[in-house]
Amino acid sequence: MTNEQPIFASDLPASAHWYTDVLGQPGTPTPDGLRYDLMNGYSLLLSARGQPAKVVLPVPQAAAYQQRFEQRVTVSGENQGRILETQPDSVTLVDPAGNHLQFMTSQSAGPPDC
Repeated sequence: MTNEQPIFASDLPASAHWYTDVLGQPGTPTPDGLRYDLMNGYSLLLSARGQPAKVVLPVPQAAAYQQRFEQRVTVSGENQGRILETQPDSVTLVDPAGNHLQFMTSQSAGPPDC
């Protein structure tokens, strides 16, 4: 069973660019928006119908997501989001629509390329 978390995306193309860069994979178009399938049955659904959210995601290495965020190619004029907080085993990012995503290192999160 999938644990699908709706994520507010007021500007779907800008959010899609941000999430594809940070998650390291493209999303899948759906009738309601764009879905990113993650590991262990988690998925994020970007949609203008969603609500701003705070989401905790178990990942193999939180530092890898911070590194992808810091090294991503940016688009002039695009809201870049920001790093809100870093801890030894987690990083919290704010996306272009103001959602908070906390990536937490978890031993059971799956392979590093998820």
